[in-house]
Amino acid sequence: MQLHSNAATCPRQRAMIKNSELPYRVLAEQLDISVATVHHWKHQESPQDKSCRPHTTHYALGVEESELALWMRRTGELPLDELHESLEELLPGVTRSSLHRLLVRHDCSRLPKKEQQPTGQPGTFKEYGPGYVHIDCFYLPKLEGQKYYCFVAIDRATRLVYLYVYENKNKECATDFLNRCLEFFPFKVEKILTDNGREFTLAGFKNRWGSETKSVHPFEAKCAEEKIEHRKTRPYTPKTNGMVERANGLTKENTTKKNRYTSAQEMKDDLARWRSFYNFDRRNRRIGRKTPYQMACWWYQKQPEIFLKEPFHLLAYRSQAGET
Repeated sequence: MQLHSNAATCPRQRAMIKNSELPYRVLAEQLDISVATVHHWKHQESPQDKSCRPHTTHYALGVEESELALWMRRTGELPLDELHESLEELLPGVTRSSLHRLLVRHDCSRLPKKEQQPTGQPGTFKEYGPGYVHIDCFYLPKLEGQKYYCFVAIDRATRLVYLYVYENKNKECATDFLNRCLEFFPFKVEKILTDNGREFTLAGFKNRWGSETKSVHPFEAKCAEEKIEHRKTRPYTPKTNGMVERANGLTKENTTKKNRYTSAQEMKDDLARWRSFYNFDRRNRRIGRKTPYQMACWWYQKQPEIFLKEPFHLLAYRSQAGET
């Protein structure tokens, strides 16, 4: 039972007032209330407080607008912030709070949890300024009888992403990708984190005689030439490079797992469009609801000395749909 915060009587006292034959003034003195309160509950049918809820509830979103928002939520499983951003252009004036109330009313304010294997207690990445780049590679669908691989790089501070498609996964492709990354990122790359794949390093690699090779890997040679610290994850521990692993997952969820391609060029164009959307249009909660490009411009205003060129050159990549 929930009483009004200013209630002077409880339901038991109100029932006693209703059934009592004593004068109003006597009841008021016994219960230490006013005569008007006694008169009020004497003539009420029920001793319970009436609801203060209005007879007609006016919602911020109309019926059609609500149906559109609920359809986008259930079909795309969009988080609240992404749902709000998607509806801002379609429904001018829609607010995040009104959307949240709508989802709560229809019991879909929480997205279903995806089943996943337990990986232990998740950690957080140490904060760095621009220049700490995570690099990885994942497989693409086989098209026209040819295998394809997508190399991905993401900067820890700005979340800028660069990706490029190759027909091989070897040290030459990895080194070429590193050169392209140095051309793409507007700031000085200080550190690079990769796994221990043969395309990135020869650390721990043994020759036919069982001894570790002394050959210089071209990827590591390029890092040494550019004075970049090349860090490597622990073997069989992909979670230590989780930022680029998540970038890989987002890329696949929005391209290869979502669309079917008839040619390799069509797949490359789709990947390039996703890269452009991610860098220039998709707001990231981890960087204060900014896009990676906006974050790069923010760092440029804050610490221009760490930049080799202005971040505005990134806009050229926005229109290069077939460059990947």
